[in-house]
Amino acid sequence: ANPSANGYYVLTPPFLNNHSPTSERLRQRCLAKYGEKATHFVASGYDILFLVDGLVSSADTTRSALRDRLAGGVHFPACTGEIFTLPGRHEFDHEYLPARINNGRFEFLCAH
Repeated sequence: ANPSANGYYVLTPPFLNNHSPTSERLRQRCLAKYGEKATHFVASGYDILFLVDGLVSSADTTRSALRDRLAGGVHFPACTGEIFTLPGRHEFDHEYLPARINNGRFEFLCAH
């Protein structure tokens, strides 16, 4: 964040939160393999691949089985925060954490 934003309060995905073991694992893998920091875009791609893998790793991957599995609700501890949907709903909810911008960095107001 730009230092001119100091003092602003925002909601941001926990991917930026150093207390998240899932995002820390991704950061370490990116640094080891590519020598670069993981971005939010990398984390989003990483999350969707593991979410899809979890859905199709069962024995029954027919269209109706996948539809029923999604309709039953999903909980996924992603790099970008907890992703979940309640049974019978089609909207995915995503976790955001409150933070304050200080010296161009996010200071989270709660532990994750």
